[in-house]
Amino acid sequence: MRLACLTLSYNDEDLIGAVIKNWQGIVEKHLVLHSDKPWHGKEEKPDRTEEIVKSFPHTEFIRLAWKNEAEQRNWGLARLYDFDYVLIVDSDEFYTRKDQKKILEKISDRSRFYDNYDCYRIANVRTYFKTTDYILDPPDTHKPVVAVNPKKILFKEARIPNTDYQILIDATLHHLSYCRSDEKIKSKLEHFEHYNQIKKDWFEKVWLKWTPEMEDIRAYGHEKSKAKYSPLPEEIKNLIKGR
Repeated sequence: MRLACLTLSYNDEDLIGAVIKNWQGIVEKHLVLHSDKPWHGKEEKPDRTEEIVKSFPHTEFIRLAWKNEAEQRNWGLARLYDFDYVLIVDSDEFYTRKDQKKILEKISDRSRFYDNYDCYRIANVRTYFKTTDYILDPPDTHKPVVAVNPKKILFKEARIPNTDYQILIDATLHHLSYCRSDEKIKSKLEHFEHYNQIKKDWFEKVWLKWTPEMEDIRAYGHEKSKAKYSPLPEEIKNLIKGR
């Protein structure tokens, strides 16, 4: 089974190296598509993302401009058309080795009577807030796509595939979207494709003033969460630290 990894990026020097290392030895190729400009907001000076990506073997770095997230992902899938499956891994997403094994076992399993084997989702998401010691609780309810057949699947919006039939994998995605400096969080909010969904004054009232006791700390959506102490697995911390 030929596997590739597809990652979208925009100035992600802090974590991109660890994301690539997370899948080394598992995928044949890791394609990083880096936007020339953000989906929204002002363009920033390029950071070291390209340099870091190109320092790894079996990676490809492409810098272009895409209209939106779906177009960018579909462009990448077309470039990875010859692979059996493409793993969809954003530039702040991590898995333990145990859960990577679950993913690989599931997408290679043909013993069940599924209608198709083209699209897989992750059952559990742990979103870390401020540091790698706290997660949003209750957790995220969305179940992101993690693996697709590039010959059959396209994305119609962001990470929403063009099929309603998706096989669920009982594994956990560790999402470090909010483990950033104040400056980078502010940049993320300005460049986010769904920037207009961010709650008014969230950065000033929640992010800058956050304490573990604070309620309703989510930046957007109807779900209300606190931050619960639940440290990131040590093996992922070591990846990030470069050990």
